[in-house]
Amino acid sequence: MTADKRFLDGHVTTTEYVAAARKYVPQMLAQGADVIVALAHSGITTAQTGDNAGLALSSAAGFDAMLFGHQHQKFPDPGNSRSPFAGLPGVDPDAGTLNGVPAAMPGFFGSYLGVIELTLAHDGTRWSVRKEDTRSSLRPTLTKAAANGAPAEYVASDSEIAALAQGVHEETIQYVQQPIGETAFPLSSDFAAAGDVSSLQIVNMAQIDYVERYIQDNNPEWGNLPVLSAAAPFRNGFYGVDDYIGVETGQVSLRSAADLYTYSNTVNAVRIDGKTLRLWLENAAGWFNQIDASETAEQTLINESFPSYNFDVMQARDGKLRYTIDISVPAYHFRDNPTGRRITTLEYDGVAVQDDDRFIVATNSFRAGAPYLAGVSEVVLEAPDTNRDALIKYVETQPTLTLAGYGADRSWSFAPMSPAGDVVFMSSANATDARAQGYGITNVSRVGTGEQFGRAGYSKFSLDLR
Repeated sequence: MTADKRFLDGHVTTTEYVAAARKYVPQMLAQGADVIVALAHSGITTAQTGDNAGLALSSAAGFDAMLFGHQHQKFPDPGNSRSPFAGLPGVDPDAGTLNGVPAAMPGFFGSYLGVIELTLAHDGTRWSVRKEDTRSSLRPTLTKAAANGAPAEYVASDSEIAALAQGVHEETIQYVQQPIGETAFPLSSDFAAAGDVSSLQIVNMAQIDYVERYIQDNNPEWGNLPVLSAAAPFRNGFYGVDDYIGVETGQVSLRSAADLYTYSNTVNAVRIDGKTLRLWLENAAGWFNQIDASETAEQTLINESFPSYNFDVMQARDGKLRYTIDISVPAYHFRDNPTGRRITTLEYDGVAVQDDDRFIVATNSFRAGAPYLAGVSEVVLEAPDTNRDALIKYVETQPTLTLAGYGADRSWSFAPMSPAGDVVFMSSANATDARAQGYGITNVSRVGTGEQFGRAGYSKFSLDLR
């Protein structure tokens, strides 16, 4: 228990869920249970423990069906050769089974309903599941995609529930429309993959301000340590064509703050050394696929199995942090490729960062517990305020947000390379060459749409890495 440890430590005891299943499922069967269904906020990988040990769970005990989440992917996903679960041992993404156990993971934001239709047999004593006749499927809630200005259509709401929620729904909309500031430029994640920070710099500056004020008031002896901040483009197409940050020029509202900072994490700060800073950035660089310079065929920039909310962009005040990412080499992974090294240049205030340099990084309660930081970072602040509230309070104290002040500090860039073929990425339907150029991003060009990738509605861009 790392996230929210201050609330849970000494009050809650947990058992790792694979071990818990091995202990309790036999007890349930012995007490007469016929059918046992696992409801697990877990992903599906080959990991034996941790957040994504769903595959291990499927063979740990006698489950008859399993419902998953966490990764927010589609499972089953028949016919999709690009499924992140394709090729995993014991996993059948077409049939929707893990080691023969029917399972479902219904995407994100209510986009699908996961359905497992169990076929039961009775032997005169007890019921059992005939797994060979059991079916797993996903049913989409979307009935008609948005097109030509017309909104998307979904399955009909339950009239009784809709009536119960209507009043609260309207009050919520009215609340989130309250203004907190103004912006002279659009805050967008459309070009976050090309280095744009228009949706990130304001978050990082708010977090730095919060942590610096905390240090000044509580631990002034840390004042000689540089304060960095990490923020990610939480919404960058991972969950669909509408999943992009988009705060247009003009009023910044409470809703805008939720757009910029989706999750209800709380502000944390960690003290780290230069070696750990590099490790942190190496992990973030896994958002990008390895690009083969000799490949003449088109290559996709973004690793779609890597959620954009894990692509932390580090910044410092006055643009003092700079680093480059070499995507011609394999990405680091704390378990699968711990020797991966993509971060080449890493400088603070014009000087190369050394392994024993010390920093304080403003981050959130979730990231502070990341496995690649375990044992190599010290949590020095667990604030009661959410990152979103810190952002809101900061924006309220600022004059109109300008591009020069809050959207131009591109702290990272790609190490130059000259691929023989195009390198492409998908962006929102609103993304244009003109918008990119407005942000100062001049090495991208719109080359089409995402239809050929089965990504209807997306804009397709080519990236010049030279």
